[in-house]
Amino acid sequence: AMLGTLRRLAVSQRQAVRCMSTLPAKRARDSWTFMSEIVGNTALAGKGKLISAGEILKLMDLAAVCSAIVHVGHGRLNTLAFDRMDFFAPLYHGDHVHIDSRVAHVGKTSVCVHCMGRKKDILSR
Repeated sequence: AMLGTLRRLAVSQRQAVRCMSTLPAKRARDSWTFMSEIVGNTALAGKGKLISAGEILKLMDLAAVCSAIVHVGHGRLNTLAFDRMDFFAPLYHGDHVHIDSRVAHVGKTSVCVHCMGRKKDILSR
């Protein structure tokens, strides 16, 4: 595992009440999604240049909001906070990053999404 974080997405209370009353209950595993991408600038691939954490946060944000949209049923969500992010290995331009996300908890006006990512250096393997 490369990185992990918990994200909280906020839903307005009016939207939450309207949406929760009309949709059937879902299990957290029903909202599992993934995102896979080659990150960074391809011109810098193989040159040992580290990628910024902001690029990975952007990908994790997209993966997490996809899970939340699947679970909630609409796209009117805002990112409230990232609880934690751990890097276990450096990421370089040209690495293949795969991010799994799933809904961990649902409140009346918030959705907590857990993301876990892995990397593969496709240039050396």
